[in-house]
Amino acid sequence: MTRPRIIILAFLLVLAACPAKDSPGESADDETTAAGETTSAPTTGDEPSSLLCQQACAHLEACGGDSIYFTTLGLGACVSLCERATLMDTDFCRSAVVDLYTCLRDASCEEVGGVPSGACSVPNADYSISCAGCPAYSDEPEGDECAATADCVHAHAVDFECVGDTCRCIYYSYADEPSVEFANCPAADVCAADGAAIYAAAEACCDMPFVPYDLGP
Repeated sequence: MTRPRIIILAFLLVLAACPAKDSPGESADDETTAAGETTSAPTTGDEPSSLLCQQACAHLEACGGDSIYFTTLGLGACVSLCERATLMDTDFCRSAVVDLYTCLRDASCEEVGGVPSGACSVPNADYSISCAGCPAYSDEPEGDECAATADCVHAHAVDFECVGDTCRCIYYSYADEPSVEFANCPAADVCAADGAAIYAAAEACCDMPFVPYDLGP
C-alpha cells in the first residue's frame, strides 16, 4: 500500500517535549559490599529510576557527548532531561522512556551518537511519538487494506499497515535509514471499521499513541 502523502505543518522539539509532573522516580536501593564498594540494584518494571538516567548519560558522555540526548550543558542536564521525561502522565511515554534510555545505556557509541541509530532507531521514534505527541493521519480503507501513520515531521514516522489478515507496524526514518518492521498482529476486520477503530487498532498493535492530526475548522 502506498503511504499517504500529507503535508503536516508542525515543529518537533524532542529535547523539550516532556514536561515535569510529580517527583522523579526513586533510584534503586544501594547495597554495600564487604570491600566497602557500593553497587546498585538494576532498574525493573516500567518506571525508570534516576540510576538508569545516570547510567545512560554516563555512557553518552563516554561516547563523546554528541547524542541529541546529551545536551551541551553536560551530564547533569542529560540526567535531568531523562528524569523529566519519566514524569509524563501516560503509560505510553513512561514505557518509551525506559526502552530508549536502556538502549542509550547498552548500545554502541556508533548507535547512540547524534540521532540514535541502529538498535536505538525504533526506541527513539517510539519516545518521540509517545512523549511529544506526533500527529497521526490515515487514508481511506480499500477493501481489506488500510493504514494509519504517526508522523514526527523531519524526523521519523511509524506506519500501521493492514493487508489481508495481517497488520504490521513499520518504522521509517527521514535520515535514509532502512525501514524496520517491529510488530505485527491479526487484522481482525479492522479495515471494515471507521477511522477511530483503525487508530485504536494501531495503538494496540504498535504500542504507541496514534492521535489524529487536527486540521482545524
